[in-house]
Amino acid sequence: MIERKRGTVEGRNKSSAYKDLVWTVATSSDTSLTIEGQTKLALQTIQNPFKMKETLNLTFDSDSELVSKDASLTVSEGKIKLNTGVEGTFTASKNFSFSVDKIHLLVIGSDILGTKYEIQKSGEDTFQTIEPDAEIELDASQKGASLLLRVTLNSATTEISSLALAGRDT
Repeated sequence: MIERKRGTVEGRNKSSAYKDLVWTVATSSDTSLTIEGQTKLALQTIQNPFKMKETLNLTFDSDSELVSKDASLTVSEGKIKLNTGVEGTFTASKNFSFSVDKIHLLVIGSDILGTKYEIQKSGEDTFQTIEPDAEIELDASQKGASLLLRVTLNSATTEISSLALAGRDT
């Protein structure tokens, strides 16, 4: 199945993905630059649109990169998915070298609509729900250097092949 990420203009997509292939489009926000300058600016927008500093990258080559994983989930062939039941949760952690104020979650997979993503600062009791493909300001109680990401799959057809949680301070 082809996954499309909407752009800001109706009928336009800023990226599309199919299995492990991704196509993306960007234009320079400064047309007064040379073609080389515009290209560099457009690439910067694609590669790191929110100027994040560090990332947690999950490629699902093995479950050793996870803190925990429900028995209903399986990690194989570079994907995590449900193997039994209708719901499964996994967690992963990252110790950033600074106190994180803002995050950006990128998820590549199929049928990911309905998947729940949450973030928690180490030592906190509550989680903050987050969404992919947006810059998100963490709640005051969740800002910190040690973060735990919790992901809940709610569909037998959901497969995640890669996930990146990027963070920065302000």
